[in-house]
Amino acid sequence: MRKYLKKRLLSLMDSMNEAHVILKKQLKKKNYAVANRLLEDCQACAIKVGTTIEQSEGGGTDAVPILEEYCEMVYQLSRSMDNEKESDKFIKKLQKQLNKATNSLRDYIQEEKLQIVFLPDKASMWDSLESVWLAAKEDKGCDVYVIPIPYFDRNPDGSFGEMHYEGAQYPDYVPITDWQEYNLEQRHPDVIYFINPFDDCNYATSVHPYFYSEKLRTFTDWLVYIPYYCSGGSQAKHFYELPAYHRADKIIAQSPQLIRYFTPEVYQKIAALGTPKFDKVLNYEHERSQVPEQWRRIAGDRPIIMYNTSIASILSYEMQALAKIKSIFRLAQRRTDVVVLWRPHPLIKSVLKSMRPELLKEFNQLEREFIDHKIGIYDDTSDLTVSVMFCDAYIGEETSSVVHLFGVLGKPAFLLNMTIPEKIGDEKTPLHFYDIAELNGELWFSSGKNSALYSIEKDSKEIVLQSLGPTFIKKNRLFNKIVSQNDRIFLIPYNHNAIWDYHPDSGEWSSTVIKNALALGNFSSGCLDKDSVYMIPAQYDYIVEYDIQSQQCYYYEIRSKFKKYETFPTDSETERDPLFFNGVCQQDNLILMASARTNQVFEFNTDTKALTSYEVGKKENNYWGMAYDGENYWLISNRGKAIVKWNYQTGHFMEYNQFPAGFSGETQCFFNIVYSNGYLLVFPKYSNMILKIDKNGNMTLADLGLPYQEGARKSSSYNWSSNYYFSKTLQDETVMAMSAYDNSLLHIDVKNEKCKLRQCFVDENAWLSVIARRFGKCGENIPFACRENHDAPLSEFIEYMAKPDEKIRKNQIQAYREVISNMDGTCGKKIHQMVMNEFRS
Repeated sequence: MRKYLKKRLLSLMDSMNEAHVILKKQLKKKNYAVANRLLEDCQACAIKVGTTIEQSEGGGTDAVPILEEYCEMVYQLSRSMDNEKESDKFIKKLQKQLNKATNSLRDYIQEEKLQIVFLPDKASMWDSLESVWLAAKEDKGCDVYVIPIPYFDRNPDGSFGEMHYEGAQYPDYVPITDWQEYNLEQRHPDVIYFINPFDDCNYATSVHPYFYSEKLRTFTDWLVYIPYYCSGGSQAKHFYELPAYHRADKIIAQSPQLIRYFTPEVYQKIAALGTPKFDKVLNYEHERSQVPEQWRRIAGDRPIIMYNTSIASILSYEMQALAKIKSIFRLAQRRTDVVVLWRPHPLIKSVLKSMRPELLKEFNQLEREFIDHKIGIYDDTSDLTVSVMFCDAYIGEETSSVVHLFGVLGKPAFLLNMTIPEKIGDEKTPLHFYDIAELNGELWFSSGKNSALYSIEKDSKEIVLQSLGPTFIKKNRLFNKIVSQNDRIFLIPYNHNAIWDYHPDSGEWSSTVIKNALALGNFSSGCLDKDSVYMIPAQYDYIVEYDIQSQQCYYYEIRSKFKKYETFPTDSETERDPLFFNGVCQQDNLILMASARTNQVFEFNTDTKALTSYEVGKKENNYWGMAYDGENYWLISNRGKAIVKWNYQTGHFMEYNQFPAGFSGETQCFFNIVYSNGYLLVFPKYSNMILKIDKNGNMTLADLGLPYQEGARKSSSYNWSSNYYFSKTLQDETVMAMSAYDNSLLHIDVKNEKCKLRQCFVDENAWLSVIARRFGKCGENIPFACRENHDAPLSEFIEYMAKPDEKIRKNQIQAYREVISNMDGTCGKKIHQMVMNEFRS
């Protein structure tokens, strides 16, 4: 007899026991009508139990004749209810007879094996159930059925479209039962495992409504939900609350950390035992699923990189995501040292057809291009594990569960950024930098992306890599300013902790660490006087003097001097602004510094080290830049749009606001101001034009014939927020500036309003590969990977694949162990054992 059936019959007999107690009370009260109805109910239950036993076991069981005798006693009792003495005697006989029937059913009618049913839909998602199935089929007390269920595409209006059934796509070693041959309602399996929690809440696809959790709940005694996905430590919001959670008896979670991503109402149902998806790759056996011979032939001995295209990326980025796919195809065609295996999500076409039909044609064209041009290996197989084990690395979106399968194996993963187009052919990387210095007729600068030091002749397009620094570092804006003296170059640290000192003749470097340096935003400017470099703070607390001869640093505290001048609220944006930025001018031994936080100009005397301050302009003013025209200082606003002329000798100031027609901007309008040939140029931060100002304050548009509009960007690759990186007047009165439009370097003749542009490109192959340092935690859901950005391009990741680091592999596996329960391949066994223990208890 089936366990569930035996359980139901014993439950009916328990109800008969309770009826006996009530019957006795009713007879004492002489409520014969109520007593008679109770007897009728007991007789009906006895008949139902006996009939069910005969149907299940056939003849020859003791319980059936015992129940027949019970029914005869019920009849006799009904005839003598008004005789208290007789009725008491019959009730005792009834109870004794019921006990005999119960004991016979419980002790002598054997239970059949438990029927356990697995209900996957997509064949590619079978790995989320397989290890539980393996454990169940080894259990001699279980009969196990794998029943793939059909699913439908949804039309744009939400109606059902094409039906899919993938029963023929499962591995050969998995025996399949057709969904139309196993009647769940009639056979009532003891346990059902399912993986689709959405019921009718999925707008792209739907399993057949017969298999919604509301119905499954009525078809079984134990309904167990196992997620079809895996995680790196968090869970998407659309999985927080779903109908199936409230209908399941058990919910399997990957780790205790994930329990908080469900609603509190279902916490008691959750068992944090891991995920069978990881069991599949950790226990992979090659003999089960052979890699297609064609794949082996294409790959040869080369590393294979899986390119996984997820649904989420295309829905979020649309044409930009498709452009990214195309760029990676071109990269794959160009590289002969690796092979790309492209695996689009199995449901991607169904989802596009339902939710983004305008993108489906473009995607189909990309698919045909990949296959027809034999760009790599096209993977539309149902067994994801084969692909994961065959590949050496992963590239794709972080929203996909596939990244975590590589994660647990220690295979490197690279997370793509849809906004960064991959370079093709012999394209070089556009360079940007934050300052230039003149030395021996050349312009010197440090890369804004790393520590590489370059030089370029004024009228040449050839950029010369001078040095990668004493130690090569890939970090944005390591140095904000560069100053030169005689035969020396000094790099002023911004997002770094030391000043670097370079001798071009010998190529020697030295560096001096700044005490208590910040991680970000140390110094904004640097000035030279005699044998010292003075570093002007951005967020650091001191002006720092670097003695060139002794290579020692001396510190002059300045932050406390701001306290009495700052008037902004403690929670204002201004409080996060630097102390000083571009507003630094030097006259002999005096360094004047216009504050970006107050209306003060501070004066530092390099001889006496004395600090003096002057109030310039309105109290609400604060200044981002300052320039000297030989008579007056000109200051540009930080948080507003004030332009102030200040006479240092008299203290007199005047504010100008008669902007040219078409000027727009209200706050953070200006980036820097420079002086050349009788005019001042004001470069915009977020406003829409370069201003040209004469000494009398007359403002006009500087018509330089630039081939772009201020604020525009050539492409998403150029994403610096300000309109310019720097501007500076050279010794010959030429003004140099770098535009954020496309990182063009502007050579401006202010007097004649002429401008030449040239872009600065470098070969990234000249940089040392340090992508290994980029691996680590990448957000809440990625314990260990490398994220694509302008400093970590895909091409460099491919170079890393030639010689991956074993230490990084071990760190990756350890990181995943911290967010996964049972990462030893035993999850499936423990799920089965837990369900059996609770079901049989």
